[in-house]
Amino acid sequence: MTKVPTTQGLLFLPFSDGYDDGMKPSDDNDLFISKFKRRGKATISDFIISSENEGKPITCIVYPLLLQWVTEVAREQHIPLAVLWIQPATVFDIYYFYFNGYESAIKAQTDNSKSKSSIKLPGLPPLATHDVPSFFNATDVYHSALSMFQEQMEVLAEEPNARTLVNTFDALKPEALKTIEKFKMIGVVL
Repeated sequence: MTKVPTTQGLLFLPFSDGYDDGMKPSDDNDLFISKFKRRGKATISDFIISSENEGKPITCIVYPLLLQWVTEVAREQHIPLAVLWIQPATVFDIYYFYFNGYESAIKAQTDNSKSKSSIKLPGLPPLATHDVPSFFNATDVYHSALSMFQEQMEVLAEEPNARTLVNTFDALKPEALKTIEKFKMIGVVL
């Protein structure tokens, strides 16, 4: 990224992951993730400290799904944070319920693609199999991605004031934004 976008009061912080020329097929994926996390945490920590020293304290950190490690930095620095959830609010709710007591009910429907019955989750309308993310189906090529969503839900559960910026607006999905009482879900149009 050569030019960083600017908006009054909003800062973007690009950093090198150590693979500026891209990854090669022979590169170790675990090593990449480790370097990415280490470099990212150091960059964000340094930026927070330098901003504080300049009299421009960081008041909130917004992070996407794949960067749960940002929460560690925010907690160390006592800075509020919010996850940016780019999928609809209902999808967030489905993931939440999957990892909080409804896994077997969802799996029973998604693993049986011919099932005509609906999935019933608290506060949501009945859902058909095609309404839920394909990651839940054990035969999905990307089924292993579920662990990222589980980690995100676990990180959010540890936050005393978890805020999630969700890709919607209040009038479109008011029930889905309020279904999970322990998380403050805020509709934003992306």
